[in-house]
Amino acid sequence: MEHTEKPRYYFAAMNTANGFCGKFKEIFGEVQELYIIKGGPGTGKSRFISEMGKKAEEQGRSVEYFFCSSDPRSLDGVIFTDHSGTGRIGIIDGTAPHSYEPVTPGAKDKILNFGEFWNENELSPARELISALGEAKSELYSSAYSYLGAIGRLDSVTEGYMLRTVNLPKMNSAVERLLRGLPTGSGYHETLRIRSAISCDGTVTLETYSQFSPHNYAILDRFFAANTFMKALKARLTELRQPVVISYSPFFPDTPDAIYVPGGDMSFYIGSEGGAEEKTVNMRRFTAEEHFAPYKPKLRAISRARRELLTLLHTDMTCIRNIHSEIEEIYISAMDFVKKEEFTRAMAQKIFG
Repeated sequence: MEHTEKPRYYFAAMNTANGFCGKFKEIFGEVQELYIIKGGPGTGKSRFISEMGKKAEEQGRSVEYFFCSSDPRSLDGVIFTDHSGTGRIGIIDGTAPHSYEPVTPGAKDKILNFGEFWNENELSPARELISALGEAKSELYSSAYSYLGAIGRLDSVTEGYMLRTVNLPKMNSAVERLLRGLPTGSGYHETLRIRSAISCDGTVTLETYSQFSPHNYAILDRFFAANTFMKALKARLTELRQPVVISYSPFFPDTPDAIYVPGGDMSFYIGSEGGAEEKTVNMRRFTAEEHFAPYKPKLRAISRARRELLTLLHTDMTCIRNIHSEIEEIYISAMDFVKKEEFTRAMAQKIFG
């Protein structure tokens, strides 16, 4: 089978102002066959997912990779088409914080236990260290989510100020023009594919939605005014009964930050993804300067406070990665990777033939 389609990259969860928000059920619940990996950090879960994805690519299958929302260097899952090209197979890391349990064990959902490849006698002496590192990691996540909560409250204030400056009739008319000619669809449905994460590498946005179509619209933001545009766009697509591929913002979990419309073969996303055919919609067009001016001093002060909170947040997230690496090293030293690689080859043969 000739490979013609590039793989696409997403996240399957978000760190948000409301805490950790996993979307594994919404994303992986749609596949026809699901392999759920259980095992500790450093046991090779991400590598296994990557190797299965690469094997699927070699066979020309459509592949979607899902990165860890806290550490984009690690994979949490992959989805690829089956031999027929009509069904889909998923493989996920089913351990905390995105624990996933089989719904139809053995029939659709199958557990892969990577604990079979470690030596418990080597891990037992490190139990107190593993526990202490785990507690330190939990404390850092707690403070990180406190910073995120504070950022969320500041962002809500900013969004409220900007909403008062947006010329809604003018903006809604622009939405209508962009969707002009789009017929009534078969029914509104969301296929969730998250493109942004608040991670150990800072705020990461994957340039994925510009890959769907040559007809791309970058919504250039101004103090979160783009949120209002994206909500209006989603509302109109709902009225038109158009199915969409959609991403939600980790800073505003109820607000889309990207939408692809298969029925019109067009993508809309906040911020530029740098595509050659990208058109822009600048939110300055819809904000009245005379209404915006009174809020400028407050918005500048909020922006300064937000930057300081983001610095604190990213410092904690970096510490979380370092502690996680320490825990991984403990498990790596106790792993039988020869046995694990034999298992990987056997699974590849089972899945791909």
